[in-house]
Amino acid sequence: MHAKITAYKGILVCELIATASIPDEVVTTIDTPGTIGQVIMNTEKNLGVSPEALALMKTVKIGRGGVGDIDWFSSVKGDAFSWFGDPYTIKPPAAIEAARGFRILKHVVIANEVPEEAKAVIDENE
Repeated sequence: MHAKITAYKGILVCELIATASIPDEVVTTIDTPGTIGQVIMNTEKNLGVSPEALALMKTVKIGRGGVGDIDWFSSVKGDAFSWFGDPYTIKPPAAIEAARGFRILKHVVIANEVPEEAKAVIDENE
């Protein structure tokens, strides 16, 4: 698994586990200049999503554009999930918009184990 999406106090926590891009699996801002976000391919094995995060994702407004703050889409290389921003980011569902083609696709179901750093940031900004 290369990325995890969890939830804490109604906020999505997107966490890239991979430390570099991996051909046909991950594209990241860490080592790909000009990239504006993270892309996880083959989400059936490379993306972990907690049930709590999945419930929050279902509340995100679907936008009109082909690109959004988050996206989950099918491509010739399989299902892919992407988010704008850093490899480790916090996204309040009410403040973001998904791409118009966003839909829930295959993924690994994980426990909602939110990193302590994310909890601290969210708690500080309540």
